[in-house]
Amino acid sequence: ASGKRVIQLLAPVILITPEESGSDREAMRLALGPENVEARPVWKPMHMQPVFEITQGVRGGKVSEDLFDRGLCLSSGAQMTGEDLERVANIIKNCFKGSEQK
Repeated sequence: ASGKRVIQLLAPVILITPEESGSDREAMRLALGPENVEARPVWKPMHMQPVFEITQGVRGGKVSEDLFDRGLCLSSGAQMTGEDLERVANIIKNCFKGSEQK
């Protein structure tokens, strides 16, 4: 062990609109995985989790459901280089319909 501790944060979020992009959150997540780029769906809203299903009167439910359906958290961290960022951006661009980079 080199004594270094690598911290990858999953904070940056992109929203994917399938009608505009020709792709969806899951397709982009699956495209990033084999390229060793960690990505996860936005956290599932509390009212959609089984233990809270009976909760009534959820405020902002439709907004949080939309964010969950379309949102993708991407890896970030101070150790990411410009090259890393460009590589991730290119993978995402390749998911869009009509991409010239495929």
